[in-house]
Amino acid sequence: MSVRARLVPSYTTCRWLLIPVVTMHNAEEWVAEPHYGSISPMLQTRVMGFVAPPPIEVLHIGWIIVTLIPALIVVSAASAGRSRMLNWLVCWVACAYLANALVPHLLEFAMSRSYAPGVVTAGFIVLPFAFVLLRRAVVEQYLSAGQLVAAISAAVVSQVLVVAAIYAIASALTAQNQIANDWFCSCA
Repeated sequence: MSVRARLVPSYTTCRWLLIPVVTMHNAEEWVAEPHYGSISPMLQTRVMGFVAPPPIEVLHIGWIIVTLIPALIVVSAASAGRSRMLNWLVCWVACAYLANALVPHLLEFAMSRSYAPGVVTAGFIVLPFAFVLLRRAVVEQYLSAGQLVAAISAAVVSQVLVVAAIYAIASALTAQNQIANDWFCSCA
């Protein structure tokens, strides 16, 4: 076995590593966003100026959701072994984070040449890690090249829809929490 072969983790190892990679990226955004006001301030101003940044409470719930759901997918896929569908979902998550690393994080950095929350983990962890995981999935035949292309395409196309859905769910949960807090405070 060559030294190079020993340095490249297997797909199953990469699959488990997806959990801390996602967690680190979301944690960087969680910690840095209050200090910078937006994950992509320049893009938000230029492209999406008509949409106000979500309140921090909504972002916190959103980050929890987008950390827990990938972890559940990884655990399900690991439990199922070589399930094409579940391993496709793992690769879809990796592709979604890869797409997110490119837009908005690295695009924001290229445009503004300044730090925005998430750019460090996006560029130095998510991007290289996603390429390794996706390559290992194909090399070890967890997915075919065609299935990988489908996962990449689905992730790119669904990125805006997923963000909108997470925002809607997080907003609804935040509103429910506020109603419960208001009710509790009025009873006290």
